[in-house]
Amino acid sequence: MTYQREFPVRLKAAVVGVGNHSYRNVLPCLHYLPVKLAAVCDINENLAKATAEEYGCKAYTNTKEMYEKEDLDVVFLCVSPALHPALAIEAFDAGVHVWMEKPPAMRAEDVERMLERRGDRVAVVGFKKSFMPSTRKAMEIVRSGAFGPLRSMLAVYQMTIPDNGREVLEERKFTNWLANGVHPLSMLMAVGGKVEAVTVHRSRDGFGACLLDFENGVTGNFHLASGPHPIESYQFFGSNWHLEIDNSWRVKLQ
Repeated sequence: MTYQREFPVRLKAAVVGVGNHSYRNVLPCLHYLPVKLAAVCDINENLAKATAEEYGCKAYTNTKEMYEKEDLDVVFLCVSPALHPALAIEAFDAGVHVWMEKPPAMRAEDVERMLERRGDRVAVVGFKKSFMPSTRKAMEIVRSGAFGPLRSMLAVYQMTIPDNGREVLEERKFTNWLANGVHPLSMLMAVGGKVEAVTVHRSRDGFGACLLDFENGVTGNFHLASGPHPIESYQFFGSNWHLEIDNSWRVKLQ
């Protein structure tokens, strides 16, 4: 593992949003990245100042002012997904690369707007399941010649679909489906590639399946399971071999 101080070149970075999630999970990760934290920004001025003092950087309550005064390379957005589009586009316009928490937005049209304005800037979303060591090993095996062509995939995850889907979309409500459903979906897309069709079957209790048809002919089944944790499994079926990731870390190959 490489620590921040060991990198010969570090990007000048800022973090927007220094609430509980950012403080517990994002800011500590900077110790292992080739970045130098130059600024933090939060609408809570006291929180911004306290965090800046701890990390030895500047505090802002306004992103526009921050971009004007700081020569930044990258910004980490740790705010509500409803704010991602406007903040990401503002960063792109300022010539800054963007990392944002998942999900990237509340609606697909918001993502399309960000893509249109991204230009040559790099944008990354924190789809952690796509970057797990077990996922990388699965991708390596599935793409080997011995595995044979990938035929289908299964993701089992404790999740329900809201019964007021139309209302959720129209009012842009942030539900658990959007907050955590992106994890198994991002895992399947990391291995399977682009999706061309989605079909959802919902039971009266909210469980069911989200069926994915991939452009390459592979089918995916996101099975919405009930029951206590731990209950998370990913399976990949090839012509010759079968691979399973059990609870995110154990890779089993048959």
